[in-house]
Amino acid sequence: MRPVPTLSSPILANLVLDGIEDLLGRKFNSLNRYGQSRQRSSWGIHFVRYADDFVVIGKSKDVLVEEVYPLIEEFLKERGLELSKEKTKITHISEGFDFLGQNVRKYRFGRTNAKLLIKPSNKNIKTFLNGIRKTIKSMATASQENLIRKLNPKIQGWANYHRSIVSKEVYKKVDYEIWQAIRRWTKRRHPNKSKAWIQTKYFQKIKERNHCFSCTIKDENMKTTVVITLKNASDTPIRRHIKIRSEATPFDPKYEAYFENRMSSKMANNKEGRKKVGALWKRQKGSCSICGERITSVTNWRLHHLESQLEGGSGNISNLTLLHPDCQERGFNNGFKYLFPVGVSKTPA
Repeated sequence: MRPVPTLSSPILANLVLDGIEDLLGRKFNSLNRYGQSRQRSSWGIHFVRYADDFVVIGKSKDVLVEEVYPLIEEFLKERGLELSKEKTKITHISEGFDFLGQNVRKYRFGRTNAKLLIKPSNKNIKTFLNGIRKTIKSMATASQENLIRKLNPKIQGWANYHRSIVSKEVYKKVDYEIWQAIRRWTKRRHPNKSKAWIQTKYFQKIKERNHCFSCTIKDENMKTTVVITLKNASDTPIRRHIKIRSEATPFDPKYEAYFENRMSSKMANNKEGRKKVGALWKRQKGSCSICGERITSVTNWRLHHLESQLEGGSGNISNLTLLHPDCQERGFNNGFKYLFPVGVSKTPA
């Protein structure tokens, strides 16, 4: 069953479907006494839901067909709902399935090896590209600047959504398809002009990249010129998602490194966070406060609380330092010993 797509439908779906996970957990012993998911269950039943879309994972097709399916059907029937025949699919992981615009599938390598990969689904890619082509066609008489400003948020938003999965090759394919659509847009505007003329008018070389769809405009003060360029999905860096550990609690010392790594990832993915990291990097003169070696994009970095939050330490920048990932790990194992003076200031950042 798919609710009518209104603003309230995701909220209603959450309210109506709330309870399925608990029902499956009690039935198949996949929840512990605190209502949290167990790491292991003899049935292998796991449930993932977003609004009215959900996936149930089990060890065998028989369990899903004979045990899980009837249970969910009965649950929905009591609420006046039923499973969508079009969307409901029972399949093996080697065949894969689509969920929230992404395809989950286990690929075989050689005779015995296999690896689970999550990629943008073909349907999602097709829908996105069709939307981009439609936008380009609808702006046949628009200026190059307006077209770029219209497309860039769409491209960046789609790329950001898929940045935590296996997307790099898909990004390249999408960039090529968008570039082809842009070329057709330029040819329709100037059917009697040569390729060389179109190339000179609409495309520039930016750094090491040729054929960038770019234009030079005046800034807001009309004093200097700036170049705006169509974004490439492939410029979006892949950032692997840090798996949420349901059993982790910030009050347990053994999970301190886990929460610091999550904080580091969060900082790296937002503008304000990157400003704080930059300020720390300058304060430490670009060096790790444990080993003294340079911190670069190649070495990577982790944020660490000088005074543990378990002991009342704050999350202010004054209580943070940048470390190499290896140095952070050694610090948690053997104790933190800093190469140059670092202190905890109680004044707000």
